[in-house]
Amino acid sequence: MKYMITKWLDEDTKRLNPLMGLAKQLKQELRFYHNLILIRNWNFWSSSAIITLGVTSTKINSVRAEQGFSHKINPALANAQIFHVHMLL
Repeated sequence: MKYMITKWLDEDTKRLNPLMGLAKQLKQELRFYHNLILIRNWNFWSSSAIITLGVTSTKINSVRAEQGFSHKINPALANAQIFHVHMLL
């Protein structure tokens, strides 16, 4: 089963918030809790990213670290970041 999500809105602010939308989508569709999401080929200067979770890949155009999400830059991968979704799931 594969889900493609291209954009998400934060319901409170009506602003684009890809990570919040992804977390909500995972909770609703897949019933996941506390997930690690690997974003491949991503840095803050690139225009798109691929989120891979198991066999599911999702392309996003922008992302910001928001309250409720933590991120770690892996120096070994240079341009990859691992986001740990730890809220609302």
